[in-house]
Amino acid sequence: RGRPLRVVVDASNGAGGEMVSRLFKGVEGLELIELNFDHTIGFKHDPNPLVESNLDELREVVRAERADAGVCFDGDADRCVVVDENGRTIGGDLLTAWLAESILGGEPEGKAVVYDLRSSRIVSERIEALGARPIPCRVGHVFMKDSLAGSHAVFGGELSGHFYYRDMFNADSGSRAFVSVLAG
Repeated sequence: RGRPLRVVVDASNGAGGEMVSRLFKGVEGLELIELNFDHTIGFKHDPNPLVESNLDELREVVRAERADAGVCFDGDADRCVVVDENGRTIGGDLLTAWLAESILGGEPEGKAVVYDLRSSRIVSERIEALGARPIPCRVGHVFMKDSLAGSHAVFGGELSGHFYYRDMFNADSGSRAFVSVLAG
């Protein structure tokens, strides 16, 4: 056994702190470094992980602690942004492609994945390479959920860090995306 997976989590003083604390308490092989978990004191930074300056503390702690990765949730934890061990942001499109591969598993044939039309080509190319059908979609909750429902897609992702799951009634979940990244 090697060292535990070290992950810095910035809950943005929102709902993610309570959720992450309960979900991952005592998980063997995982060391969480908590940032901004207290939701009773107000926001230390704007709870929007898409604003680069809101990731500064996360990046700094990831590098200082030699963590394997970091994640920043928005206020209600339905969005997340992931940074690598060097504090570099992993784009929502790259996460969409990676999560799609994880969700499709070994049986992608006939399945569809909805993605933000602003995404790089890697998303559609990867989904096609896996044998599934990529479906580009307009930006926004309403359009993503309609597209997922209409196409019976198993998964959808946006650049904004929203990730949608058919088995969760097409709801978005930053926490589920985070779990999938950890399961990696």
